[in-house]
Amino acid sequence: MLCKEMFDQVKLAFQKGIADHTVTTQQFEYAHSPFQIYLRNAINTTSSITPTLSGEFVDSQRQLLALALFGENSQSTNPLNHMNNGSLLNENIETLPNPTTEMS
Repeated sequence: MLCKEMFDQVKLAFQKGIADHTVTTQQFEYAHSPFQIYLRNAINTTSSITPTLSGEFVDSQRQLLALALFGENSQSTNPLNHMNNGSLLNENIETLPNPTTEMS
């Protein structure tokens, strides 16, 4: 009989501990649920954007590589090469007439 009473006390203490733990866990989850929802949404949004940005980055790298290779093969027709040495800018600047000289 003594053994059964001890078992009942242990069982009651265990059930009370489990109930307390469940309540504490629910309170913790409720208190942090807005932050969890925000983080989950941020992660999902970031995960959905990542493939798009990766594809755009790869395309940009290909275009830059193509421009660089084009520049090595053709110095005269690539406008990027003209911009690097400044000649494209210099060609577009007009010289203003000197106001002190007479116009003919």
